[in-house]
Amino acid sequence: MKDKKVKINNLNLNYLIFSIFLVMIFFSGMFIFGCTYNNENNTYAKFIDSISKQYNLTAYNITYDVNDDGLEYNLNIIKYESDWRVGYEYPFAKIAFYSINSTPYACAEREGKRYCSDISSANFSDKGYHLAESQIVFGKDIDYTIKLYDTLNNHSALSIKQVDSGNIINRPVNCFELELDYSKLSTNELNKLGIPPTSNLVMLYKNITQKLCYDNETGILLSTNFSYMYNGHMFDISKKATSFSTQPFQNSIKIDKELEHYNVLKPVYNDITNDWVTYYRCSFENDTDTCLRDKSFENKNSKFCKLIKDTHKRNSCYTRAISYDNNPSLCENIEDSQNDRDSCYYLYVYYFGNKSYCKEIINDTIRNDCENLEITPAQPHKSECSVDADCGVKGKFGEFCVPINKTITIDEKKPWKKIYGCYNKTTCGCIDGECRWTPTDDFVDCIDTVENEEILKILNTKHNNQTNVTANQSTNQTSG
Repeated sequence: MKDKKVKINNLNLNYLIFSIFLVMIFFSGMFIFGCTYNNENNTYAKFIDSISKQYNLTAYNITYDVNDDGLEYNLNIIKYESDWRVGYEYPFAKIAFYSINSTPYACAEREGKRYCSDISSANFSDKGYHLAESQIVFGKDIDYTIKLYDTLNNHSALSIKQVDSGNIINRPVNCFELELDYSKLSTNELNKLGIPPTSNLVMLYKNITQKLCYDNETGILLSTNFSYMYNGHMFDISKKATSFSTQPFQNSIKIDKELEHYNVLKPVYNDITNDWVTYYRCSFENDTDTCLRDKSFENKNSKFCKLIKDTHKRNSCYTRAISYDNNPSLCENIEDSQNDRDSCYYLYVYYFGNKSYCKEIINDTIRNDCENLEITPAQPHKSECSVDADCGVKGKFGEFCVPINKTITIDEKKPWKKIYGCYNKTTCGCIDGECRWTPTDDFVDCIDTVENEEILKILNTKHNNQTNVTANQSTNQTSG
């Protein structure tokens, strides 16, 4: 049992961890709606003309390949009259948000668990965000957008120019480059626009640039390349359409699973949020691949293995994963090393007792050892709890939520961490057969604040290290 089993899901944390993703959608969508620029009028007119056509569309279905600062995933948006679906297929999970007859729904699937819920009364944060996103995607807030860009333009915080265009998925496009800087707006103007003057958008996002390409016929965004500086780290995002149709079927927007209460969906969604947190934390480490390999094992999530670029470490990740994931097909993902693949199948037989997979081993010695293994029949998985009373709080600082019969070794030299104080804001209970901290609002808010601080420390440390390296290089060059 790790220090914390609860998965974090709060708008502030999502805003930080999903900043790349959220800002990409935010700006991509708002650029769609229209604005006034301090460039020549004909450029502005061409820009407005190229995108205004989309408001005549009653239906479309578009799929994008997205590279979000190294994390690749698939985005699909379907609109049919007043209904919509926005679906994300990540390497580690799938999630989709719907609006059907003005009712919001969400479906999430991760590690074999898939639930769908009516989220009209949900209190977990992303429901509100994705409803807002749907307004951006489908153009329901044009007046505000025009006001926003008029303000940006009047304060020289926005520029636009038309660039070379061509074809995307065999469709002619019009392309534009934009730059904007919210820090040039006064506090009064920001308040009028409903943008907190101390928000990350104003304080930490710098050098925001984007190239946008719109379908010449429909005005739909087919491609965007987006970059910005966040607290010293440069983020790059690209999104390019792979398919596009203006004739989706009405039944393409439907929930194909019996609905559950949103509290059933929430733990799965929280796990997906935690996966995002894990990926972006590892992306700031000096050795991202090792971090992903270790987190894959720690979180018992083999989906992280495919994100590892180094072949040896990726193979090692799959070999470790076989110890907890009863899935022999993981061994098929091992590349450029027959010995590693043989070892993977050997370990699968060792852990799960199915000797039929010994025949997959090429090396004679390893295969013979596999066939001669003495297999102990696997014991059925037992939940560690069935009711809250089966769980208890232990540890030097009360930082563990574990079965009451589990012995915890107390490390008296263990230092205090700020996050331990958050456990006083919740209770330890039985959730899905595991002892976990109950995600109360106060607890989630507390965790969120601490996580934000930790991530900012990582960003600052990396930025300072890069600055020191640059300074040392400059000094050496000067000395030379």
